[in-house]
Amino acid sequence: MKIKALILSVFIICGCSHVKPTQNNSTILSLADSVSTTVKKNPELVILSKLRVFDDKQLSRLINNVFLNNNDLIKASLRLKEAKILYEQEKLALLPDLSSQIDLSETRGVKRRELQSRTFSSGININYEIDLWGKLSDVNDQRQWEMIATAYDYQASMLTIAATAAKYYWEISLINSQLENYYKRKQIISATKCLVMSEFKAGVKSELDVLTVNETMSDIQSSIYSLEKQKELSKNALVVLLNRKDLNNVFFESKLVEYKPIEINNDSDISSLLFRPDVQSAAATLKSQSYNTYSVWKEMLPTFSLNFILNSSSSLLSEVLNNPLNTVRSEIAFPFFSWFKKNKKIEISRVKKEQYEIDFVNIVNRSINELRDFNAEINAISKNIESINDKLKNQKHEMAINRSMYEAGCISLKSYLATQEKYYITKNEFLQSVCDYYYANLKFILAQGLNEE
Repeated sequence: MKIKALILSVFIICGCSHVKPTQNNSTILSLADSVSTTVKKNPELVILSKLRVFDDKQLSRLINNVFLNNNDLIKASLRLKEAKILYEQEKLALLPDLSSQIDLSETRGVKRRELQSRTFSSGININYEIDLWGKLSDVNDQRQWEMIATAYDYQASMLTIAATAAKYYWEISLINSQLENYYKRKQIISATKCLVMSEFKAGVKSELDVLTVNETMSDIQSSIYSLEKQKELSKNALVVLLNRKDLNNVFFESKLVEYKPIEINNDSDISSLLFRPDVQSAAATLKSQSYNTYSVWKEMLPTFSLNFILNSSSSLLSEVLNNPLNTVRSEIAFPFFSWFKKNKKIEISRVKKEQYEIDFVNIVNRSINELRDFNAEINAISKNIESINDKLKNQKHEMAINRSMYEAGCISLKSYLATQEKYYITKNEFLQSVCDYYYANLKFILAQGLNEE
């Protein structure tokens, strides 16, 4: 009677444990239930379509080449392939296990080696565990969500690598445009130097003017060397992303395209986060752990198996096939007697699930902040570009006035060159702001995920 009562109490405990635990942060965690099991098959096409707002064919071509050659993406695709194989392997667990064997045994004397007996035997064994509580289905669902999470991780890697490649591309384009400005100024200073030297020989200019123009030329050359060094670093980083394949020099000689405002969707609603692969991956991981938690609980429930055996044994090979025997056997296992051993495993599973819930909430909150920060960054840079543009117009006018004053002898050469230097510094600042503007827009676009607008 006591044994029956114990078994009944364990059944009650296991039945109660099947009730799904409540979740905190329900508003955010409810997003995890909306994650799609259908993963986009061609995420690279969605990313490339988003890049059209920049109207830069070289940028799109570069990103496409990175998608084809990058080693990190190749490795991520292999992880996805492995996850798919594991999922397909787990699906086979729902099918019956089939095994067969054929045996031949002989008995001979040790000394005379005469044949004493010979036995032929064969058998087929079919074993099938009936999934009464859905434990096997939960394990299968767990593997499916792990595969989905891996697929979203692959998409997240594509977004990260696309942003990194675009960053290096714009850095190189910025440096090329800035170098162009320095070369233009170098030509102006070279012409000025020739004029100053001839006037110095004629006694019109002083030695101070010669020193001033030489110092200016040295400063320009130093700035050129510094930019060329930065370009080489960015170029090497881009080469690594391309896995040293398809090294088109056009990418390394590109210049920053003319500034134009980017029209993008500024929708930073929380529902748009469902298109972010990192959020989707965290949601899929959470769902996978949820199914893992349920399957661990169900390991405490009884299992029911059917076993069908067809075998035959005889000293004659012909009788083995003519007179087989079949056995049908059913088996009930009561694993809940190992409660104390599995209890810690259950606790660990629950704690892991709570950790994944916290991870999901943190990723959602971080994503919301990213969208807001990128949007604010775009607005700030846009205002800065307008301010610098106005400054450039004023400085260009000031430089023309100072040139006339210098030619009239009203100001020194140093004052005129200082005005010229200020103009070109501001011009390079403008290019830097344009580069920052494009990159900030790209970060905002990619932070919205793979939503197709």
